[in-house]
Amino acid sequence: MTMKQTRCEFVHGMTCKEVSQFVGGIVMCEDCIYYVEDPEPIDPGWPMMCERTGADMVEPDGYCAWGARIEP
Repeated sequence: MTMKQTRCEFVHGMTCKEVSQFVGGIVMCEDCIYYVEDPEPIDPGWPMMCERTGADMVEPDGYCAWGARIEP
């Protein structure tokens, strides 16, 4: 890393502004339209699932490439 290179540019190959825009575009499961209550949970401690992928035991702070934000 050169003295003029920021940490974002060194680690991600993007400017800090580009990194913050990218991260701001990530949809967490709890904010996604596909995050729904599992009718038959494998484990009662994991009551939610992903309706799009069928993944059981989805965490609220998880994310994936198919996330779609719930529109207010």
